[in-house]
Amino acid sequence: MKIIELVSLENGAHRNRKTDFNVEIPDGWAIVSEDLSTPPTFPFVKNLVQNESGMVVGWDPDQESYDAAMESANPLLGAIEARIAQSKEDLATYRIPLPGPMASSTVLRRNARPS
Repeated sequence: MKIIELVSLENGAHRNRKTDFNVEIPDGWAIVSEDLSTPPTFPFVKNLVQNESGMVVGWDPDQESYDAAMESANPLLGAIEARIAQSKEDLATYRIPLPGPMASSTVLRRNARPS
């Protein structure tokens, strides 16, 4: 059984619990339908939809809150991705095509320096 707090935290996430046995549902929480797929952004979801018995049967991923939380958890993430992209560009300048039958292969120039 999975339960979720209906009101999100300040960062957009919803507190949630998963148990293998029945528990008393606290006020402000609801059972999540077992048929409901969990998005990759979970617990960052929004627009929770409840059926007539109060069970959560629908939600939307909250990509914006998820991205903000990931960025605040790892402030270097953007810098790392930019450095990887730059490294790929730099590597492309080191590659030179081989002549003849091995034309589809490339080798790295020794002692090559970026210009």
